[in-house]
Amino acid sequence: MWMSDGDLLALQRQGEHHIGLSLTAACPMTCSHCAAATVPARDHAKVGMAADLVARFCGELPALAARGVTRLSLTGGEPILALGAVADLSRAARAAGVATTVVTGLFWATSAASRRRIIAALPDVDCWNISWDRFHAAYVKLAHVVAAVGDLRAAGVRVTLRVATAGEDDPHLAALARALPDTEIAVQPILPVGRAAVDTPPATGAEEAPRWPCLSTGPLVMPDGTARPCCSAMMEEPDHPFAARTARDGLVALHRAWLDDPLLLLIRALGFRPVLRLLRILAPDHPLLAGTAPHPCAVCATLFRDPALAGRLADAARAPALAAQVRAAATVIFPAPPTPSPSPVSSKESRHAHAS
Repeated sequence: MWMSDGDLLALQRQGEHHIGLSLTAACPMTCSHCAAATVPARDHAKVGMAADLVARFCGELPALAARGVTRLSLTGGEPILALGAVADLSRAARAAGVATTVVTGLFWATSAASRRRIIAALPDVDCWNISWDRFHAAYVKLAHVVAAVGDLRAAGVRVTLRVATAGEDDPHLAALARALPDTEIAVQPILPVGRAAVDTPPATGAEEAPRWPCLSTGPLVMPDGTARPCCSAMMEEPDHPFAARTARDGLVALHRAWLDDPLLLLIRALGFRPVLRLLRILAPDHPLLAGTAPHPCAVCATLFRDPALAGRLADAARAPALAAQVRAAATVIFPAPPTPSPSPVSSKESRHAHAS
């Protein structure tokens, strides 16, 4: 099904209202397609987000809501390993009027008792995104997915299935559709990121493509407090060229940096065509300027993994004339965010929101 212009515009705008938190770099699974370079579940205590960061982020949720953030996604690794953090953040988010999504591989769903325990522990999660495909099938049976979806629906929450596949004829995708015909399924490509970078060839492209913009999901905070501009191609790139590089100054500061970055705003508002035109000036022999058009995320990963080239592109995007043109164009795509609260949330307010 083709997206309408309205659908595309809605996706462009969603990132400004969403923040992702990767709560751990650990996972019980070792799926070869994973965009995260995870470590074994036994190492979660070493690679989970620190409790003081979680507490700080809980306290910032009212201020984020005032800035227009409406959704918080909790991911990893496997976020259910950080069950207490998921409970605290989703509780604080609900008190602030922010919806919470958890992205899980369902390692915990192999028994009815385990499913009941996990679902009961997280009453403030609004949506569960379940990852299951030919990679996850080695760890979790389809029957357990069906049972988990049934239990979550009985708890009154929304469920979405996420499938990584190379095409619509994938038998695992077909099996899911047959078993859960009334459940939303989101199909996503496999990108050369994280563990998948080992087996996925680098992108090639053409100056006239891709024709659609960066559909960033918003900033992603890693377990160590560093940040990425999205949860996709830049997930394992700590030296990316965008301003949104850390959440150690808080999520409000991160959200502001993400919105204001000139290069990120350029690709979010106008897409990669202007960047590839800059590339023709800066690196005319670059492989992205010849060949077939790759996915936009693959363009991003290919361009911005070269620190020197990424820096030159970022400098070009900051040039006053171009930056002014981009900001003027972006006002058509992105409505102005609401004015943030003039004062930070106090520790007393934070504790009250956390306990609500």
